[in-house]
Amino acid sequence: EEFVDHTKCRLGKWYQSVEKKGKTTSFIDFYDQLDAPHAKLHSIAANVIKNYNQGDTETATKLYEECLPISVTIVSLLESMLSEVED
Repeated sequence: EEFVDHTKCRLGKWYQSVEKKGKTTSFIDFYDQLDAPHAKLHSIAANVIKNYNQGDTETATKLYEECLPISVTIVSLLESMLSEVED
């Protein structure tokens, strides 16, 4: 259950703690874009685990493969945010 909730992982806890005041518009834009793919990643990953545990490894594998581009998006957004803070 905790795995499904994207606000309970380390990234989710950090995300909720970020103070947007004083940040650049670009940082805030990247920040605002982060929540949806992060939530989707958790949802898909929970289904990967569910299907795997039910013995449906084919579906679990297909779902897992959906996670990869979402992870790339999340990392890209985080890197963009970092770049805004460093500039």
